[in-house]
Amino acid sequence: MTADLSSCKHWWGIRCLAINLSVALAYTAAGIAGLQFAFFNHNATSVWAPSGIALASLLLWGPRTLPAVAIGAFSVNLWLGGQLGSALGVAFGNSLEACAGWWVLTQWAGMNPKLEHLRDTGALMIFGVAASPIIAATLGPFSSWVAGALPGAEFVKTWLVWWLGDALGILLFTPLILAWAAHPALNFRNASTWRAIALLAAQTITAQIVFHGWLGSPLSIERATYALLPFAVLLAATCPLRYSTIASTMLFVTAIWQTAHGTGPFASGDPGVNLVLLHVFLAITSFTTLLVAGVNAERAGALLDMRRNVDRYRQLSELSAEWYWEQDENLRFKSLGASRYYDASQNAGTVASNQLGMTRWEIPHAGISDEEKAAHALLLAERKPFRDLVVTRFNNRGEPRITSTSGYPIFDEHGRFRGYRGIGRDITEIKQTELALRASEGRFRSLT
Repeated sequence: MTADLSSCKHWWGIRCLAINLSVALAYTAAGIAGLQFAFFNHNATSVWAPSGIALASLLLWGPRTLPAVAIGAFSVNLWLGGQLGSALGVAFGNSLEACAGWWVLTQWAGMNPKLEHLRDTGALMIFGVAASPIIAATLGPFSSWVAGALPGAEFVKTWLVWWLGDALGILLFTPLILAWAAHPALNFRNASTWRAIALLAAQTITAQIVFHGWLGSPLSIERATYALLPFAVLLAATCPLRYSTIASTMLFVTAIWQTAHGTGPFASGDPGVNLVLLHVFLAITSFTTLLVAGVNAERAGALLDMRRNVDRYRQLSELSAEWYWEQDENLRFKSLGASRYYDASQNAGTVASNQLGMTRWEIPHAGISDEEKAAHALLLAERKPFRDLVVTRFNNRGEPRITSTSGYPIFDEHGRFRGYRGIGRDITEIKQTELALRASEGRFRSLT
């Protein structure tokens, strides 16, 4: 037993080390790539995917990946040739940003990393995207200013760019990682998969056209950027969230690459200002699609729960009923249906389609007194439910079958009475058994 525990701990330690190594490498690579777009300050960029990678790693594996985030942030800033104190300050800010975002989302907001509900995506956008980057955007420039790497006059502008880059990184890459970690498999037999692929292809082609600048005069390429929104919104509204995250990331890569190479609607003028404007456009697009995808996930979850509840109640009702019936407001049968437990050999004719349009007492019956009929009529007049109304019916062979019927009144959304619906079952054998027991008891008492 001790050997098994030691082996388990050893395996878990190797797995934890592998996860941290992967996170640190991904953080470092994404950080070095993102800092190629640092137009205002060499430490501040509006393209900062590592913030999204860091928060996603903590949401998936907990704070055990925090060392990887700190090492990755420190390595990136030291690689840039920054001072040791500045690199430590930036690494601390980035680590604290991810840790604070993780804590608020999981411990306070109760976010599910699978992003299956609108409240989960809403919490991510409010606390993860908007709030947590404030920490790194404050501590990072402050560390650079203290180290003398950032002039005081550039502090506010650097803070804004830093916050925008971290916020957009979380908005794009955290949902991407979480959504595909929750549902990594692709089902090519599912129609929604091919629909998503078609919409992704259409958006990619449109993005290439727009950001290559091929629309030119007389068309306005500034307005043409929003031709991408219908594809993104349609994808978010009809397909699972993971496809929307792919679409947002592909749009981000295409737009950044083409703008950096001088083509597209955001390439003219000051490159720094235009890059910020581009990121505002990407943020609005990603925010909208993530919100729509959250609503779609909520709707899909509600539909799934509804189907499960319908199946559950159908199975339970079939266990207690042999047929179902429904009457209109005039108490005439408009629907009759047998369950899987309906014994057609015994009950054929007891429940038949020729009874549609009849009232209960227009169907041949016996075994119920006028007083019982009057009591039942009073319940119906008061629109109350009734249970175990025992009536004798006759099957196709003329044999009597004792039935028990229960019903519940139906009202529409305006409170108007629309009839009754209920269940029925054959209790002939039960009644025969009761009679036999009573007869046996009577014989026993006569003997004693």
